[in-house]
Amino acid sequence: MFFVVVFTLLPLVVYCFVLGLVNRRKHPVIVGGVWDVLGMLFGASGFLLFAGPFILGGVNERWREHWLFNTPGPASDSADAGHELWLWIRVAYVVIVVAWGALLVWRRRHVLAIYNVNPDLVPEVVAERLQSLRIPFRRAGNRFFVAPAPASPANSNGALTADPAYSATAARAVGASPAGALSSETAFDLAATIQPPLSATAVQDTPLLELDLFHSLNHVSLYWAPAARPMQATIEANLRRSVGEIESEDNSASLWFLSIAATLFVVLMAAVIFWVVLTLLYSLRSV
Repeated sequence: MFFVVVFTLLPLVVYCFVLGLVNRRKHPVIVGGVWDVLGMLFGASGFLLFAGPFILGGVNERWREHWLFNTPGPASDSADAGHELWLWIRVAYVVIVVAWGALLVWRRRHVLAIYNVNPDLVPEVVAERLQSLRIPFRRAGNRFFVAPAPASPANSNGALTADPAYSATAARAVGASPAGALSSETAFDLAATIQPPLSATAVQDTPLLELDLFHSLNHVSLYWAPAARPMQATIEANLRRSVGEIESEDNSASLWFLSIAATLFVVLMAAVIFWVVLTLLYSLRSV
């Protein structure tokens, strides 16, 4: 049980210590969503890999006797009719943990985590970057939308055509460099890379990105919408430069994380000392 406690708390100590250092930096730190969730999984790995199986094994009476009295576990008892059932339960637990972790990583592919930043500044920086990239957008609180392309009058066939000026802006936003005048068909295709084609009956904004602000932790999560995927790399590169130049304010989250890490570290050291003392006493007694 001693080793279960140590291996359960140690990853969490390291994770909280790293977060404490990150939130003490002079400038914000931007991390991709995949790396962010991998860090969280590392912090929780002790509970998932050690505490979870230990608690699950404690439900089985034979495993409780094994942990408490160092008796042979159920695996050594061929008469244990429930051994196979408990084996499948452990396999199911591992599969669920792995599948859950993989799902979290997959869902965070299009997320950007910003640490140690004043959350109120980030929406303004995002708006400035979109303007500098000449991406037509509309802002609604902490949500940004790609503004619909102004439609030209219907042609002889009754179909709407995209405004050439907007289409050229759309081409620049996705990294295209049209030379000379664009035909109406080419311009419309470029505009469609940002948003679906306009219809005569419904014209509405296309979601671009959404910001989740955590003022207590000085943290912001940026969620990319599917329409932003062609522009995501370009906007992210600009955001990293702009956000990286912001001077971070005093962040109380750093003190919280470092305090948690220090407290858990003291608990670990106390557990180690207790185990060493018990081992020595047992050795002296056997002598």
